[in-house]
Amino acid sequence: MSKDKLRELLSQLWIQDISADEAFDELEDLINHIKRLEEAGDRMFEIGKRIVHQNGEDMYWIRKLEEELTEWIATKEVKL
Repeated sequence: MSKDKLRELLSQLWIQDISADEAFDELEDLINHIKRLEEAGDRMFEIGKRIVHQNGEDMYWIRKLEEELTEWIATKEVKL
């Protein structure tokens, strides 16, 4: 979610252009969308990791993918 989208949603709520229930539903939809994107990212990293390990012996790419996976996990942990 962008800061602008959140500001817009909060300002609509503040001026009572939308109800708290509508704002909550929209936020919940956005949160669920983010979760689905993160789950898809996790799956793509796991698939990529398996492909590299099965098809390549180029240690550079294996290390690079493992670094990216470590960064992905760390970014998610900071969010929590």
